[in-house]
This record gives sequence, C-alpha cells and structure tokens, in this order.
Amino acid sequence: MTEFGGRLKRHATASGLTRHLVRIVSALAKTGFWLAAYHYYGPKAFLYVSAAWLLALGAKDLTFWRIRLRRLHRPTQRTQALWLSIWLELGLLAVRLALTFGLSLLIGLFSPTVASVLVGLMLCTIFWSRETLNNLMRVYEVGALRIYIVMLGAIAGIGTIIACAETGRTAIVAAVAGLVVREAVQFFGMTLIVIAGRFGLRAPGDDVDEDEGGAEESVAVSGGREVRSTWKLLIADNIVWSRWRLIQFGTRYAATGLLGPFGGFASRMLFSYRKPGAYKHRETRLSAWKIAGMALLGATSLTVLIMVAARWGLIHALGLTLAASVFRLVAIVANTLLWRQLSPLVGMEGKIPSPIPQALRRKA
Repeated sequence: MTEFGGRLKRHATASGLTRHLVRIVSALAKTGFWLAAYHYYGPKAFLYVSAAWLLALGAKDLTFWRIRLRRLHRPTQRTQALWLSIWLELGLLAVRLALTFGLSLLIGLFSPTVASVLVGLMLCTIFWSRETLNNLMRVYEVGALRIYIVMLGAIAGIGTIIACAETGRTAIVAAVAGLVVREAVQFFGMTLIVIAGRFGLRAPGDDVDEDEGGAEESVAVSGGREVRSTWKLLIADNIVWSRWRLIQFGTRYAATGLLGPFGGFASRMLFSYRKPGAYKHRETRLSAWKIAGMALLGATSLTVLIMVAARWGLIHALGLTLAASVFRLVAIVANTLLWRQLSPLVGMEGKIPSPIPQALRRKA
C-alpha cells in the first residue's frame, strides 16, 4: 500500500506540473501572437488589427451570456436541456453577427482597413458559440482536457500568423487567419473531446477557463434559501461572471500598460488560477441616476479620446485603437449592469417566466 500510495502521489505531482506547463505555454502563445503581428507588420498594422479585435471582443462582451443548465446532468431531461441550450446559443450568435456587421459599417466611415479586418473576424463569432460544448464536457467528465485544447488553439494561431508572414501574405490576411484558426481549433477540439466523452473517455476535473469560467455554483438568498430555478441560477451565474470579466479587463489592461507584454502574460497566468467569489444577493437595483452618470462618464471619456487623437493626427491608428478599447470597456460595463439589475429576480418568490417561446419549448 505504501508503494502504491507513493506511485499515486508521484503521478499526481507529474500531472500537476504538466498542467502548469500547459497554462504557461498557452499564455505565452496568446501574448506571442500579438508580438508576432507587431514584429512582422509594424506598429500601424498592429494597431489596425488590435482595433478590429477589440471591437469584435466588445460585441462578444456586450452579449455575454453564460448558459449553465443543470438539467443536462439529468439523463431524463438532457434532450430538452440540450435543445434549449442550442436555441439560446443560436439566438446570441445572430445578435453578435448583426452587431459586429453594424460595427464594421460604422467603423468603415473612419477606416476601411479596420472594417475589412472586422468583417473577417465575424468567423470568430461563430466559433465563440460553444456554451453547449462547455456543458457537455462537464456532463461527460472531460472538462480537465479543456486547457490542452486552449493550448493547441493558441499555438495554431501564432503558427498561422508566422506562416502567413513568411509566405508574404498581407497583415489583414495573416491576422484574420491566425485568430480564426485559433478559435476554430478550440471549437472543433472541444467537439471531438465531447464525442470521445460520449463514447467512454473520462478525464475528471473542471478547469476554469479565463474567458468563459467554470461550472455553475450553488446559490443561496436571504434566509439561506437555496435557489433551484433554472432562470434564477442563470441570472446569478452571469452576475458573478460578468463582474469577474470586468475585473479581468481592468487588471489585464492596467498590467499591459505598466509592464507591456510581460504584464499581459502575468495577468493571463493570474486568472488561469483564480476564481470569482460566491454570489452575493442584492434586493435592490442600481438607481437610474447612477447608471446615467456612468454612461455620461463613458461617453465623455470616449469623446475626449477621439478629439485628442484627431488633434494629434492619430485618428486612423492609435485613436481607433483607443476608441475600440473604450468601446469594449463600455460593453463589459453595460453587460455587468444588465445582470446586476436583474439581481432582485433571483430572490423573488415563484418561478421566472421563460423567455423562450412556447413553440420552441415544446420542440425541446
């Protein structure tokens, strides 16, 4: 027994070391992607691509909706929950595509180059729709393999942009190809893992993804009453994770501004190991005056940045990137406020009416 226990302990230590290395490689590859873009194509192209990527991420953040359905873990209700999850994802996908396309038309008035990159990045929007896959990875107990898929995607992304640069492709083609390949590898890799899990593969564990989070936690409201309603749990889950994404955004950009690429790498590593706190219920909504004040402050900041960029002749590069950064910040704040305003519903007595049309629920 002592020998067996020693082998088990050594195996656990080796496995833990491997996972640490995988996280480090993933963070390095993601940071290295942007360093490669800067190295091969220069600061101007780097800023244009960065602006387009920030706009695409802003569209994602504005419509961020984590869909964690506990019924997927119940075999008798799995089919219904699976259909519901798919319908919700398709709805979010349609909204994101429309929003991203609208942003490309608007930004095209200032920079056709950024608009072209943004149109190409609409393909990434399709591969971001993987909430159902996240859920199924937990159902089939293969969630621990997520970090390996993320690493492969990050390596494929940086490999693609380097290959494109070495073969003479333009900055737009290289950047779009690299980002799309990165997201596609993650999407299809997760799909293959889910299929393998369906046929018996098991890898217990549920690693937290720095962008998408981990499993849904239990929720309690006033008096210690546990919440069981699907929609109330969904709201509570999104309250926690939308706030956590806002913290990530602020930390990452502050670290990058102070320490450059090293700061970006360090912040990615930090959020690969940390998780948000538990849900804290609030019975009251934020006042309209506070929301209006935040909106006014954000609009004023954006206006000042645009005016300064125009005065310095940077509206087509640095100005656009700054404006895109502010847009993403506004998107994250707006999404966080939306879920925060729904917080009183979590403690409400009775069920929340389903937002899914009756016809679709019958089909599910």
